[in-house]
Amino acid sequence: MKRIIKLFMLMVFVALSLTLSIKTSADTGPKPYIDITIEGDTKGMYMTLLSNKTYYGPWQVYDETKNQYKKLNEIEKKFINYVDNENFNYLQYYQSIENNKFRWGYYPPTTFKILIYDEINDVFITDNKIYEKNEFASIYTLKIDNGYINSFIKSNPEPIKSPCIMPVEAFNVAKNNSTGHSVLAFFIRFLICLAIEMLIALLFGFRGLEFIPILIVNFVTQVALNVILAIDIYNNGFDMLNIFAHAYIPLEIGILVVEFLAYYFIFNKWKFKRENNIKTLRILLYTLTANICSFVLGFGVLSILQNFNILV
Repeated sequence: MKRIIKLFMLMVFVALSLTLSIKTSADTGPKPYIDITIEGDTKGMYMTLLSNKTYYGPWQVYDETKNQYKKLNEIEKKFINYVDNENFNYLQYYQSIENNKFRWGYYPPTTFKILIYDEINDVFITDNKIYEKNEFASIYTLKIDNGYINSFIKSNPEPIKSPCIMPVEAFNVAKNNSTGHSVLAFFIRFLICLAIEMLIALLFGFRGLEFIPILIVNFVTQVALNVILAIDIYNNGFDMLNIFAHAYIPLEIGILVVEFLAYYFIFNKWKFKRENNIKTLRILLYTLTANICSFVLGFGVLSILQNFNILV
């Protein structure tokens, strides 16, 4: 048993060291994101998402007193000076969309408007609609009608002061089904965590058929965790800090308790019972070690996959 305790302390130390090395915190691991694919001629165009808040995560509205040393380019100046009719704000994040892609991968606003600046024609383009982000991956397809833009410019002598609010036929935003992305992400998470927990089970002396209940219990708890989190995100929106505080951490504690009780019952009271029962302390230390390591290592690997656009 002394060997098991030493192994537990070693694994926890390794997990904590990795936690520090990958800067694990409330916003570590895969990040919620917004992906927009734009159909149409996007040469010389830039896009941002206006927020109904003045700040969100690391993003905030431009303040000349706080950002006095920031060098602004002409595109940033255009977005900063833009005034929305419903007090939505530019949070100092934009991208060129000449490649017909826009991605906001770190703390995208949960309530937003889509705004495009056409540098060639010096005109803002928008449908002026409000969109809500209530899931991990929000994926859209946006179709713009360049002919409508040109006709608008001809009829408006100062388009930059009066944004081009395009009708649905000319600025059509469709939200794509992200279920496939979510299911794929779940199975990758599950396989990574399962591999980690199986390896730790081996180190803790579990053998043969004893791996079967570990697999089943993990699958059940991971499905329950993801379903509950999905419901919470759908009802309350995707705010990473709030999710960790009021949902994820309590759920992880609940999973620790459920898995410990399940393993204790299965290994000592049911058909997997050995001639010599697996001691309660070993089961407890295994459960703690496996969950800590799978959380840290699993989220670290997923973060790397997403950073390289593998898990999208």
